[in-house]
Amino acid sequence: MNKRMDRCNPGFVAGMLVTVMLSGCVGLREAPQEPVTPASQPQYTPVPMPGTSTQALPPAETLNSSDLQPAAPQTYIVKKGDTLWDIAKRFLKKPWYWPEIWYTNPDIKNPHRIYPGDVISLYYVNGKPRLGINMKKVPGSTKLQPKIRTYPLDEKDVGIAIQSIRPFLIRPQVVSEEMLDNAPHILDSREARLIYGSNDEVYVHG
Repeated sequence: MNKRMDRCNPGFVAGMLVTVMLSGCVGLREAPQEPVTPASQPQYTPVPMPGTSTQALPPAETLNSSDLQPAAPQTYIVKKGDTLWDIAKRFLKKPWYWPEIWYTNPDIKNPHRIYPGDVISLYYVNGKPRLGINMKKVPGSTKLQPKIRTYPLDEKDVGIAIQSIRPFLIRPQVVSEEMLDNAPHILDSREARLIYGSNDEVYVHG
């Protein structure tokens, strides 16, 4: 009887409880999770805007003048109520190509915002169409200045001098058709002019 009580002493019981608890913790340990690979992640397909195509857009260099509207304006002033889609349809047959030909103007703080009064310009770079907003200078272009200046004419400079035609305005007379046919007249000259003067060479008949 005493031997059995020795085996069940409190120290022995406490040791057994600790062993059972530790073995239970080991059994409840979660299995390591497998790393998530890109293939196992859900795939999302962007929903196209209404009226757009799901086909991949070609790069900007593939667009040419045939993609523009036949009556596409060189410039367009944005009006109140205009939407980006409305403006794109003015220039392009397929408005969803708008981002492909849009030029980001570095002179504008936020070139992706369009406001009433902004001027959208159509121009070409290496034969490819581009659109820009409030363009002070088109990229890759050269500003040309006219070499000809025009000035208003005075009354004395308009028309033919009266002295040149005065002989034909005085002493009117009536002549027959035969006399007119036989009268000397100029056939041609080395210079295509209406009025001739001294030392001019002409070919005369009559």
